[in-house]
Amino acid sequence: MQQAVNAPVLPLGGADDRALAALLKREGLRLTPAEARRMLSLLKRDPTRVEATIFDTMWSEHCSYKSSRRVLQAHLPTESPHVILGPGEDAGVVRFGTHEGVEFAIVIAHESHNHPSQIVPTEGAATGIGGIVRDVACMGAEVIGVMDSLRFGNPDGPRAAPVREIVRGVIDGIWQYGDALGVPNLGGDVFFSPSFDENCLVNVVALGLVRADRVVRSRVPEAARREPYVLVLIGKPTDETGFGGASFASAVLDENAEGQRGHVQVPDPFLKRVLLEANRAVLDWLHGQGVSFGFKDLGAGGIACASSELAAAGGFGMDVDLERVPVAQKGCPPEVIACSETQERFALVVPERVADRVLELYNVTYALPEVYQGACAAVIGRVRTDSLYRIMHGGQAVCDSPVEVITAGIEHVRATRPRPPAPKPPPLPPVHDHEALFTRMTQTMNLASREPIIRYYDTEVQGRMVIRAGEADASVVAPIPGSKLGFAVTVDGNPWWVAADPYWGTAHVVCEVLRNLVSVGAEPAALTDCLNFGNPEDPEVFGDFVQSVRGLGDAARALGRDGPSGPPVAVVSGNVSFYNEAPSGRAVEPSPIVAGLGIVADWSSAVTSATKRAGSVIVLSGPRQDRLGASQLRFALGGRMDGPLPELDFDRGARWLRGPRHWTPDTDLGSREHHLGVETVLGSARVPLRGAEGAAERPPGPFRALERGRDHGRPYPGRAAIPDPGRRTYPGGHGPRDAAALPLRSAQAHRGVRMANVAVLQIPGVNCEYETARALGAVGLNARIVRWNEPASVWSEFDAYVLPGGFAFQDRIRAGAVAAKLSAVDRIAAEAERGKPVLGICNGAQVLVEAGLVPGFHPGRVEMALAPNRAPRREGYLCRWTWLRAGQGPGRDWFAALAEPDHVIPMPIAHGEGRFLTADPEVRDRIQKEGLVLYRFVAPSGGPAQAFPFDPNGAMFQAAGITNVAGNILAFMPHPERAAWLRQVPMDLKNDWGGRRRAAVGQWEALEGPGPGRVVFASLASKLASRVAEGARS
Repeated sequence: MQQAVNAPVLPLGGADDRALAALLKREGLRLTPAEARRMLSLLKRDPTRVEATIFDTMWSEHCSYKSSRRVLQAHLPTESPHVILGPGEDAGVVRFGTHEGVEFAIVIAHESHNHPSQIVPTEGAATGIGGIVRDVACMGAEVIGVMDSLRFGNPDGPRAAPVREIVRGVIDGIWQYGDALGVPNLGGDVFFSPSFDENCLVNVVALGLVRADRVVRSRVPEAARREPYVLVLIGKPTDETGFGGASFASAVLDENAEGQRGHVQVPDPFLKRVLLEANRAVLDWLHGQGVSFGFKDLGAGGIACASSELAAAGGFGMDVDLERVPVAQKGCPPEVIACSETQERFALVVPERVADRVLELYNVTYALPEVYQGACAAVIGRVRTDSLYRIMHGGQAVCDSPVEVITAGIEHVRATRPRPPAPKPPPLPPVHDHEALFTRMTQTMNLASREPIIRYYDTEVQGRMVIRAGEADASVVAPIPGSKLGFAVTVDGNPWWVAADPYWGTAHVVCEVLRNLVSVGAEPAALTDCLNFGNPEDPEVFGDFVQSVRGLGDAARALGRDGPSGPPVAVVSGNVSFYNEAPSGRAVEPSPIVAGLGIVADWSSAVTSATKRAGSVIVLSGPRQDRLGASQLRFALGGRMDGPLPELDFDRGARWLRGPRHWTPDTDLGSREHHLGVETVLGSARVPLRGAEGAAERPPGPFRALERGRDHGRPYPGRAAIPDPGRRTYPGGHGPRDAAALPLRSAQAHRGVRMANVAVLQIPGVNCEYETARALGAVGLNARIVRWNEPASVWSEFDAYVLPGGFAFQDRIRAGAVAAKLSAVDRIAAEAERGKPVLGICNGAQVLVEAGLVPGFHPGRVEMALAPNRAPRREGYLCRWTWLRAGQGPGRDWFAALAEPDHVIPMPIAHGEGRFLTADPEVRDRIQKEGLVLYRFVAPSGGPAQAFPFDPNGAMFQAAGITNVAGNILAFMPHPERAAWLRQVPMDLKNDWGGRRRAAVGQWEALEGPGPGRVVFASLASKLASRVAEGARS
């Protein structure tokens, strides 16, 4: 039956195909005439502009999977004992394990952001990270990691300049968003090939941790039939950015790149950081109240897509009032308000009776309108118990339809055509100088070290890393404090393999992913995929796609089995990206990207791939074949990528994969295993990631051109960490090791005396408060996270104050400048005048300097700055391990009392503006004369840090930490909370701490013991314990 709308409609019904195509193009719609007629038959009338825009979005390849759905369903395994939720939600949910009686799950999602990154590389890549993080967060999970898989063109080819610009921009976007958000980068891969000259690929993965009983669904709950439910829109005010983005991503890029920039969303990790923190508080409160609710992020299709899918998934309808939607500018047309892809937004469906409390938490407790202009939470709709979906604007019904009509989707059956057989490749030329060939290959773009890229990414934030990107073939994470449970994660792909043979090339990719996981001792649990292909309307391209999906599914079934009759490793989430084709008609090489998640029963047994001792025996396991098709070696010898791929025997491969899973540290296999993948044997010869000792910091030749002349500007604002469920206070002894177990003077030495209370200041945009509080708790301090806007009476309750790292208030103006003006900082300064200690870490140090508290010769006057890092051939953010030595200045009693004077302390840094600097020679001289430089960067030997990387930022006096004259305030740029446990120390660090870390492999209790960074907190705890005891005696 025809639905009632009273808004103007688009007269599509009476037009022939040619006129209809012209009308659709004039209206900016990418629907085909056949699809438009299908829409007319469903609506039984002409659509309004809003309805036409909704169908245009919902029926795009990006949203509907209209070409690929049937193929995916036919070939991919999606169920196994590990799987809680598979495809169909915003992310997959995989069983992780039980800790202290609570079952946990890992949430994982995989997406692409290819077209936007080609048009606007920095913003495109950044919003790719932002979108995938939302997918995981809306499942109720704490986001604990991201990965990226990147495909670029030839930076030395005919399009060298734009390719290099895209490489720089994409890497900038990833680090600027992810680092600011406070989510560690867990790894990825990069591949260069000429087919990506005009269409780069940016694929991203995100992972989260959630209690299994608190997984949130993207649907209206059944309880909405028993009481009224409302729709709450949360986040950034709606604007025109990203409007039409889903349709833009579902078509071939055209020559008018500049005209397509408006389709790319505008990222804001500062607001996302605040939203994730507020979301966690709201979801915890709802769970605590026993309230059923639905939660979904707003991505493609904006409000219309999110609200209709929430309703349809639960079997409900929805009324949405666009007049109640907060907008960034007046006059937005209704189709823009309804369908814009404005970033940093979520939709929450809750009972009407709790809506006021939800709005209070967002708008008052977390002060969204104050921290970001126009941001807020607002009720914009109501759930209907029937299936009608209606959107109102200006008193008119601009959309009125059964919700299933909007969400049912559409399907195309595409033709396939096998590619013509490849000619027999010519024989390889003889090799006379193998050493020269070896050296030449290690310097190529696809085999060179990724160290120059990795060091932009914050791999240490949250303090959960066991094995980092670049240290092994998969990263290993210990996500739950006090638990042996860990997980491994990897992502891989090889377009040359798949171009040579779509079926077997994709099967090889799956095999490589599984080898990566077992090489670090993980049990493969799940896969995700991102399938990047050209135009599906081309039968040969779609034929490649079908064969690739078949290869993926067959390999997942065969290789994932733990025994002949075991279950497959399931594909739990993924994405299909078609139309990756240049305006010239050249499609990218078929590029299925596969991510793998594995469960590590005891993360203490995981080891890196570096050799651990001289004289180690290298064993090559697996069959050797004289087949070099699509290999880097064949390309190096003849400039060709053709030839037969190595054979892959599924049964033999499955048996081989089962072997390494059962290795233990007692097997004495040294570095355990390094898989041989895209690099074949030369994979082991990549320029090693030497981590903190930094010996080969200069990029290999292929990357030098990508590093010159960078101008990053200021990173995107803020970042977002999420608390342990329900916990904001971290009492002494929190975790498996307490201060009494420290080989340092104990904070518990004064028995019968209360624990000292420490406030960890939570400013919008900081992202290290939770790991900092845990580190303080580990040395016997009672740490409480205190919001910046809590009452003035709160601040005097504490014995000490810590300002953690992050990007407070987006680091607007200068790092720390806005946060320094907070009344909370003024109150902390007043407490410091009474002799209480204050520790500022990284961004917290920047706040203390901007507030005039350090060096504090004239309190309140800014006497120095933390300037952008200065290092040869490098600008911007730097994440790496460094070496420090403590001095004898006035701050020693508070912050370095337990540090041996000659001891070299390894500790990570992660900052873009860490260079202590002053233009006033008197201030500089006085800092040196009064010994205010408490910690300095030094060489690994303990000698002066005379050059990069040992002097990582060019600070005066190689200063890592400077105190005030009284010594009770320390501005400290390294991150001691990321080195507070031995497990956080890189295994291959070349000093005694690295040796301790290697010696403790397999010894969980030892690895949960103190790390080098704990000396800062233990010194503070020791002095506080003495002061508290003195106060008790008096």
